[in-house]
Amino acid sequence: MLVNARGTAARREPGSGTKLVYFAGGDVFGGVEQMILTTLERIDTRRWEVVLMHYADAEIGPLLCGARAAGIRTLAVARSRGSAALRIMEIVRALRAERPVIFHAHLPLPQYCRTPILAAAFAGVPAVVATAHLFQPLSNRRQATYQRILNRVIDRYIAVSNATAAELVGALGVPKRKVTVIPNGVPVEKFACTRGMRVACNRESSGTVFTSARLHPQKGLGDLVEAARLLPGVEFLIAGDGPLRAELAAKVQGLGLAARVRLLGHRSDVPALLQSCDVFALPSLFEGLPLAVLEAMAAARPIVACDIAGVREAISDGETGLLVRPGHPDELARAIRTLLSDPPLSRRLGRQAGERARREFSAKLMVERTCHLYDELTSN
Repeated sequence: MLVNARGTAARREPGSGTKLVYFAGGDVFGGVEQMILTTLERIDTRRWEVVLMHYADAEIGPLLCGARAAGIRTLAVARSRGSAALRIMEIVRALRAERPVIFHAHLPLPQYCRTPILAAAFAGVPAVVATAHLFQPLSNRRQATYQRILNRVIDRYIAVSNATAAELVGALGVPKRKVTVIPNGVPVEKFACTRGMRVACNRESSGTVFTSARLHPQKGLGDLVEAARLLPGVEFLIAGDGPLRAELAAKVQGLGLAARVRLLGHRSDVPALLQSCDVFALPSLFEGLPLAVLEAMAAARPIVACDIAGVREAISDGETGLLVRPGHPDELARAIRTLLSDPPLSRRLGRQAGERARREFSAKLMVERTCHLYDELTSN
């Protein structure tokens, strides 16, 4: 029987796996939800009895369908429109019924974890884990107070990059002993070059640039459209959806680029699109460790990305891609032009990116490290 610091025991049926509740708190399917799915598809369900908990009104169909296909039970909880206490109690009731040994919350920013994390603490879950995918400074005293509480009740933070870990400790006051760095991982075999995977692109163009991202200001996609204006004859494909779609579409139309810049919406054939492009570009303004870049690395594509924390931990300038300053579409266009005009350089950068992805950013390695952390927590 495992007893946590709050003195609550978690019972486990003889012969059953250790119960683990994953909490997906996002409203739409994005990079965080994809990483959860990648983990759930690979976790040993003989060792871990996994339940995926989510808000009932969240639009995360691909995650739920994928989890169920992997044999993972899903559990919806209502998102109360009342007080914070009511929202917490909805999750507390569900957790008391499930009696997990570990509660693992995945949310984009640590500040967004507070409702499910506090619920796990009130429910007496022995081990509480939170993955921090991004960092955002605390903006007021109320947030700082909540963060101090979270730092007490969370047993372990997982940071997806060293940069995120440093911010958790330095800016959010998380004790260093509570932070473990586990880089995001992708199914490298899924993105490796496979005969027949390519999709049709405009072969009359001077090259095809592809990106896969949520259409959100964070991703800097307006800069990519500006770069397209500076590269006549080059085709740009943007896969993904989000709140910026209408604004981006208007920008593309306004610049007269509709024939060359295509907003593809959500796509399930990203591996094939990667194999079809000449360059992958992601001009994000800030990131934790972007899955889209790791996927492009696994596909051995030449990459242009912004020189920001998190990205630098995957892309070494001139070795596994080219880095440019964020918010500078002229530099972005110049780097894309360099890769399109220098096939030997593109092949070398793509090959080295693929080798690094297999070595450091595989889904297998990510899941192994995560399960090792679970074992450490349950044996403590």
